[in-house]
Amino acid sequence: MKSDFRMKILKKVWISSTEKAAKALSEMIQRDVKVVSTSFRITLLNNLPKLINSRRVTTTIVYNQIKDDIKGVMLLSSSLRGILKLVEILLHKKIGYYKVLSDENIPVIRELWNVVSGYYLSFLVKLFERGLSWERPTISTNPGRAIENFNFGPVYKKKIYVLTFSSVIAIPREVAVQIVLLFKKESMDKLLEAISEKIEIIAA
Repeated sequence: MKSDFRMKILKKVWISSTEKAAKALSEMIQRDVKVVSTSFRITLLNNLPKLINSRRVTTTIVYNQIKDDIKGVMLLSSSLRGILKLVEILLHKKIGYYKVLSDENIPVIRELWNVVSGYYLSFLVKLFERGLSWERPTISTNPGRAIENFNFGPVYKKKIYVLTFSSVIAIPREVAVQIVLLFKKESMDKLLEAISEKIEIIAA
């Protein structure tokens, strides 16, 4: 099976998972949530901060590392204000109630991300037909430093290529967040092999 066809399937599943995640977030916060964009590329890992617009001083990410032979990371990126605003909407707080990350809002951020990321991670479990595990969500206000902890290798000493799936979802006129799934290039081959073996399951 040609790899371009298998990549089309991966892209289709990514878009479907994003739509489900947006719907789940909409139901949680009782607001309209739209999928703004989706994109796919192979890029250098050290280009990730630019991809998630970390030139903004307040860029904050919430991420999970997949603990398996599949080297992958799921992350959510937005401004700190944007992430705190989502929590305020969810908890029916006055907008601007939270000024910084705190013991009160960090557990809520983690749980919010657990729900959203679950729509993507469940696909991987289905694809490989075995239990995959991942770290509890980590929150970082320094994306450039955080990617050093992705367990992909010495990112600033060698060229590390990653398959990158990215989507932007938004509450119109209020806040937008970016969701990114990264796979180390070596893991991409395992993904494509799994798709070849289970094509009928994925297409269902």
